[in-house]
Amino acid sequence: MTGVQTCALPISSGSTAADSSVNGHTGTLNNMEDSDWVIGKISNALQFDGVDENVLVTDCNGITGTNPRTVSVWVKLAAAAENESFNDIVAWGTGSYRGAKWLLTLNYGVPFLEFAAGSTKGDVIVTDDQWHHIAAVAPADANNYDIQIYVDGRLNVNSYSRNPAINTDPDGTVSIGYFAYYYEGLIDDVRIYDYALSETEVVYLATEGTGYYKLDPRTANLYEDEQIDFKDFAVLSDKWLEEQLWP
Repeated sequence: MTGVQTCALPISSGSTAADSSVNGHTGTLNNMEDSDWVIGKISNALQFDGVDENVLVTDCNGITGTNPRTVSVWVKLAAAAENESFNDIVAWGTGSYRGAKWLLTLNYGVPFLEFAAGSTKGDVIVTDDQWHHIAAVAPADANNYDIQIYVDGRLNVNSYSRNPAINTDPDGTVSIGYFAYYYEGLIDDVRIYDYALSETEVVYLATEGTGYYKLDPRTANLYEDEQIDFKDFAVLSDKWLEEQLWP
């Protein structure tokens, strides 16, 4: 895929997070040590302590104004993070006027995109000590109703707050792990694209190029007995017959 503006945290160590795109936007680690580099989902990940650690990409102000964009990231957080009001993942812009901020965070464990005086929110809790892929996609000249949030390749938008036009302030730099609240957990493979990825492209990232989803027990347990077996298949077969979904 083309159009990647900055891609932090691919394969790195020490005090910087290298940019794997051609743009060379290297991130600087703040209050972090070599021990914070751990095995990630794609390559090396960073472990943030939720106290005072973040990564600043000082020579990159993200995608600004009304331009299209996508932010893609892998996250892993403990279940206790569901009790946290916010866990800021990646952000740029400012809060100086309506629509001036672009902040991907978690609100009580749920992906939440905040723009300054407006937001778009999903409903899938990702704080379960497992890796999850999150992508937030905006077309050009968007407002919060145009935003698409994906969790593990599946579209997941549940609610909106207000309706500001997105017009991200260029007076800001990309920050990973902090905007107003410090992030606690692992982050890997942050990507910022200067166009709106298609659903197919998001699925490609979320499935590591395979295009195949993992089985979600919450949707496969059709018999509602906390097991996945032939009883679930029988429920599905009955539904096919009921709705005449057979050839």
